[in-house]
Amino acid sequence: MADEQSPGMEHDALVRRVLGDPDAARAWLKARLPEDTARHVDFDTLQLQPGTFVDEELRRAETDVLFVARHDSGQPVFVYLLVEHQSTVDFWLRLRLLRYQGRIWERERSRRPGVLALSPIVTVVLHHGPREWSPPTRFEDLYNEAVRALPGVCRFGHILVELHRMRLEDARGDAYGRAMEMLLSDHHRTQADRLRQLLPPLFPEIRDTPDGPRKVVTLLRYYRIEYGGAMSADLTAAVEEHQTRHGRIGLTPEDLTMLDLLEATLRREGREEGREEGREEGREEGRILTQIALVERMLAQGVSWETVEELAGIDQDGLKQLRKELVVLQGNTTAHDR
Repeated sequence: MADEQSPGMEHDALVRRVLGDPDAARAWLKARLPEDTARHVDFDTLQLQPGTFVDEELRRAETDVLFVARHDSGQPVFVYLLVEHQSTVDFWLRLRLLRYQGRIWERERSRRPGVLALSPIVTVVLHHGPREWSPPTRFEDLYNEAVRALPGVCRFGHILVELHRMRLEDARGDAYGRAMEMLLSDHHRTQADRLRQLLPPLFPEIRDTPDGPRKVVTLLRYYRIEYGGAMSADLTAAVEEHQTRHGRIGLTPEDLTMLDLLEATLRREGREEGREEGREEGREEGRILTQIALVERMLAQGVSWETVEELAGIDQDGLKQLRKELVVLQGNTTAHDR
């Protein structure tokens, strides 16, 4: 199960990894934006933007992703995605959205000081909490009806993508995006059997895309954390049965090895953190050895550096630095033993 001390963090990581992929983001937004909005956006120009605009105290309850693309007029347009997974439905979300949009515009002004115009923000709320979304999506509905026609009334709306109890067959986007929606929508594990039927055909499609093995491991890791080891083994068996029947590879032993190595590293680091300070050098040496072994095993299996960096958090310079630190630590250990 997910870490009880960090509610929603695995959901956030899944959304960020899936929609951080340009092809998956384009396909998902095309499928989820209203047609009369999507046809004015040049998705070939879609770019992921860094940073977050969420209130600090809410970053364990929601996450956000910002894109920028070109409108068919040639002007930039923001597409802002807010992922909501709070245990309760927040009636005042629209007021927070106004605050978040203001932060986006303030950053735009600081980066484009000579431009005397704001770029529009298309806001999408992706909700997969335990209760169905009930508040309206228009900001002006926060005012009493009698005063909504006044000039000072703020008017905007957000697009709602409701995954609460969504039929798994209704997931949209490319295979990677559909898998994300299916996993997020089965919040109460009520569709677990159906999920194990619908996910396996997606794995070969995902694997055939650029950086496919990384995407497969991303989905497997989320599934294992959220559903547990026994159900994860059932999914793996279902994927293997599908590929035997249809002759399309969706999962390899290397994928599972990479997942096991990643989880072993995380478990090792967790155990090492709990050791007493008097064994600091041994703890640090063990951590570094495990990280180096993980990266070297990934590289030996042909995993790209981009994937290594995302899964292990170590780039080429980082690996060199770890090796230098290991030499120093082992030198200190030798000196102590004399």
